[in-house]
Amino acid sequence: MNYTPPHDPHVLINPYGISSNFLCVDSDIPIGSPIRGNQECLCLLTREFNKNNIEHCVAWGTLLGYVRERDIIKGDKDIDFYVNLQNQSSVLDILKKNKYKLHHHGWNLRNTTHLHKPLTAIEWEEDQFVGYDGFCHSKWNISCYKDYGDQRGLVDIYFYEDAGEDYDYVSEYWNRGTLGFRGPGNPEGDITKEWFVEHGKHIRIPKEMFFPFKDGEPMGKRGDESPPRCDKIKIPNNPTKLLGFFYGARWREKLEFGTDYLREIENHKPATTYINTEKTKVYVGMAADFIHHGHINIIIEASRLGKVTVGLLTDLALASYKRVPALEYKQRKMVLENIKGITNIIPQHTLDYTDNLEKLKPNYVVHGDDWKTGTQKQTREDVEAKLREWGGQIVDVPYTKNISSSKIHEGLRI
Repeated sequence: MNYTPPHDPHVLINPYGISSNFLCVDSDIPIGSPIRGNQECLCLLTREFNKNNIEHCVAWGTLLGYVRERDIIKGDKDIDFYVNLQNQSSVLDILKKNKYKLHHHGWNLRNTTHLHKPLTAIEWEEDQFVGYDGFCHSKWNISCYKDYGDQRGLVDIYFYEDAGEDYDYVSEYWNRGTLGFRGPGNPEGDITKEWFVEHGKHIRIPKEMFFPFKDGEPMGKRGDESPPRCDKIKIPNNPTKLLGFFYGARWREKLEFGTDYLREIENHKPATTYINTEKTKVYVGMAADFIHHGHINIIIEASRLGKVTVGLLTDLALASYKRVPALEYKQRKMVLENIKGITNIIPQHTLDYTDNLEKLKPNYVVHGDDWKTGTQKQTREDVEAKLREWGGQIVDVPYTKNISSSKIHEGLRI
């Protein structure tokens, strides 16, 4: 499939990053659309998508509300769906039949010709919608609304592309980074799909988190404030893991985009940076005998949460469960002192984190998720119990595949 994302170099680029939805400032569409209107849209489109065998699931803020509350988050502006790109024409037919109208985000002001018109009044082309307004209503997104009395329901539909069994991810080109369609070496903004792939500025959602879609529990429970609960909501295969992928380690907390955190797209995944983290303490236990990209990934994720203290295993501690280290403690400490993102390094004298945790009382302990099983499983359980005393949390970073210090050690035959 060869195509170029629609683009006008004169359109303003969203300066805030991946989540542009909160910037909706249409004069007649209130920010924070009433819950009932959104709930009606969720129920109607869920029924229609299921009836027409549309491959879909709830996404982003709607998925967040489902997991947290089994309800729409109060104040959330819209309903979010992911839909397979191959079902796009059927989705358009459903929206037309149910008299949805086009909506746009306030920072996309190139063409307002088709705004607030029924979709039946608009001619659609194969690759680009004539109603395209700035970045909205492109091949990858439809932003639309429907009124229910005096309440308006807003819907964002994001289309993903599944390239087949040879790929372990699906691609989503709508939610992008701060650079939008522009980037280094492309000042005019003439960006192709290939540019997105090369620069890592679109999202690749791991299929293990995404598929297969499954039936969720009923959603909506606010009584008189919302209509009857929506049944047969489609959710991704691993909702909690996917939310961590989308929103970062603190996804369970009620944070506000732009105030508490920002996001960019880096290497085809959302990268969340938290704001005002000077007082947030993060602890990372490490051996650091052979530093590799898996360690760097953990340090990056930890540094996004706050100030990082590394508990560096002493030579005796390391030898007690792995081997005699190739580098002495002082040498390993010197290496870590020169890695960006680490604020402090202290010795960890045993595999037990307890002493250091009691001294620091960190808000977060970050570790690769490989310690959920195997020899370190009990250590993780002990850490979790200790953190619970002051409300701290464990952040499990997905283990970096096909690399480990042990493999490097064996390869060098030290």
